[in-house]
Amino acid sequence: GERFSVTLRREFDLANVEPGARTLLRLPLPLEDHALRNLKIRTIAPPDIDVDFTIEPGRLDARLAAAPRRAITLGVLVSFTAHPTMSGAPAAPLAASEIELYTRPSEGLIKVSPRIRALAAELAGAEPDPWKVVPRFCHFMLDELTVGVLHYDELDTSNPTDWALETGWLDCQLGSALLIALCRARDIPARMASGYLLYSANPTQHYWTEIWSDARGWVPFDTMCLDLSVRGRDTSWRDYFFGCLDYRMKTQCLPRLFNQNPGMPFPPAWHMLTRADGDGIEIGFYANDSGALVYRDRVSVRRGGGVTTRE
Repeated sequence: GERFSVTLRREFDLANVEPGARTLLRLPLPLEDHALRNLKIRTIAPPDIDVDFTIEPGRLDARLAAAPRRAITLGVLVSFTAHPTMSGAPAAPLAASEIELYTRPSEGLIKVSPRIRALAAELAGAEPDPWKVVPRFCHFMLDELTVGVLHYDELDTSNPTDWALETGWLDCQLGSALLIALCRARDIPARMASGYLLYSANPTQHYWTEIWSDARGWVPFDTMCLDLSVRGRDTSWRDYFFGCLDYRMKTQCLPRLFNQNPGMPFPPAWHMLTRADGDGIEIGFYANDSGALVYRDRVSVRRGGGVTTRE
């Protein structure tokens, strides 16, 4: 494994918060698992504001009395040892409750519709082995669909996975939802994970899929193969992320572990802007109608070194 340190600073717009009102804000934190170990955390806050930090799996909660200012920036510096693939046999099989949870037909963007069930059955055929079926789902997506920027206001929210099939268009989040829906249609436990790519030049947010194997536990699959392989035509990249990942900082494992920000509700229509920012990137979320900031992240990644204290 490699040692990484990641700095994330999140600027919150408090214009609509009454001065002195008790406020809950949130930042993402890495989840420790086979691929991320030896986590150390240091919090960052303005010296003139009293902030009560609470560390939970995948998130840092910050409770404070809002100061009479328009915005506040909180941050976290984390270090950990990352491994490029999740390996090792599971300690125990999935419990019946977990099998039920990760085969549910409806969860957020994941919708197992009649069309999804029919497609999954067609692709699986008579093959009984899930680990021969899953590559068929992935190869269908490689050959038939295109990865690009997605405008979520165009989605049919009642059935987003069908929308992806109809338009042939998806991003990492919707692509992960589609792969999970195909798996669940065949009673294969699957779930969505998200976090940050640990590329120093572009440590952006990303989504991928984890699929259960009795022999290997939760095995990762990433629809980034669609983009890297030029829709499957470059054979060296076609199956590159089937069963392994590069270095990642996972912060969510849905639906149980999530870090949505309760203190900064999103407007009905919003957009995200990403740009280079010094030695990292800036990711900002803005209201469509007014252009008002919801919150803005600045993320930078460095190999080696790390945090020596946990606060």
